[in-house]
Amino acid sequence: MPSADKMSTASGIDPRYNGGMSDKPKSPGEKQSERREREAAALRENLRRRKAQSQAREDGGQPGGSKDTPG
Repeated sequence: MPSADKMSTASGIDPRYNGGMSDKPKSPGEKQSERREREAAALRENLRRRKAQSQAREDGGQPGGSKDTPG
């Protein structure tokens, strides 16, 4: 007979799938506020990236480059 760790998990709960669910469901308001926080963080990061690109263009090169680079 195979050992317990090699047997089917049909008779028990697979621990890989046990941690993802919580006992308390989130309300729609909680989900919405978390989403807004993630969106705000993504927008801030995007703005930083765009500012860096704009500054690099004004300096005459790619981000991290300099004016003295031939090209």
